[in-house]
Amino acid sequence: MLFVATIRDKTGDTRKFSFEVSQLEDGLDFLSSLASGGDTLLNVYGVDKDSLMRWPVSLFDGDAFSPRIQPLQAEWQAILARPLPDSTVDKNWYQARLAACEAQIVQQELLVSSLRQLLEQVPQLRATEGHKQALSQRYQAALATYEAQRTRIVQHRNRLKARISQLDKRSRSR
Repeated sequence: MLFVATIRDKTGDTRKFSFEVSQLEDGLDFLSSLASGGDTLLNVYGVDKDSLMRWPVSLFDGDAFSPRIQPLQAEWQAILARPLPDSTVDKNWYQARLAACEAQIVQQELLVSSLRQLLEQVPQLRATEGHKQALSQRYQAALATYEAQRTRIVQHRNRLKARISQLDKRSRSR
């Protein structure tokens, strides 16, 4: 992570600088050590990949961050190492997602049906041929988009169904 900071040092001079660290807590510890040494942090930014974050300078009170972050890191690593929850809970989650997919498919089908009706009505419009053609192209492009989205949702629904089937088989084999 890249940090960019502006400080007012002990002599009252304003200084801008940047530094890069591989561990977030190392950068936070360094900035906090500046505050404990008598420098005043005016602003702090963190740049990680393609995101920019402004850090509140009030966070840097002189206390180290590492002793607080490392236990949290150990805790979430332990949580991630645990086996997945009971397959009933897992299955319920997948079934809820499946129901949401089914609702999305219905919505997409309604959109596609409406666009097809609009497309069929274009020749009867009282408009110039150029306007009709442009409108027809817009409807066809939207139709292609919604049909592609529907296809992706159907594929996702099929994957969810397969996962639920696996969970059913696993629960029957216990």
